[in-house]
Amino acid sequence: MRKDRKTGVPRANVRALFDFIVHGLRYVFPARPGEITRGIATTFAAPVLKGQIYSAGELLLVWPDPRGNSKGPAVEPLFKTATYAVRRDKELYAMLALVDAIRLGHPRESKVAAEQLSQHLMTGARSQ
Repeated sequence: MRKDRKTGVPRANVRALFDFIVHGLRYVFPARPGEITRGIATTFAAPVLKGQIYSAGELLLVWPDPRGNSKGPAVEPLFKTATYAVRRDKELYAMLALVDAIRLGHPRESKVAAEQLSQHLMTGARSQ
């Protein structure tokens, strides 16, 4: 957090947040694919990255959710209530899926996701 120069209101330090997500998140919040389950698609299978990254026969990673419409290895979301929230907020879904692509992806997937996440964060920071 840092204070906005004009208003004095505390704001997220977007650059520091982005750097942490890209370089540190996978170490602080490690994740490993688990058992095959029904859930909400994440990483390269989420709508935000669909069609941009193709996987060579790998199963889609999912956040476990009985209402999900995808099936694949389970990945614990960063927050237990993430699946509830992403069903109601497409922008949040996009950002959390990009974060998972960075945290779980191979270098190529992580790079594409980081570029898109940077655009999302910078656009949001300008609108505040």
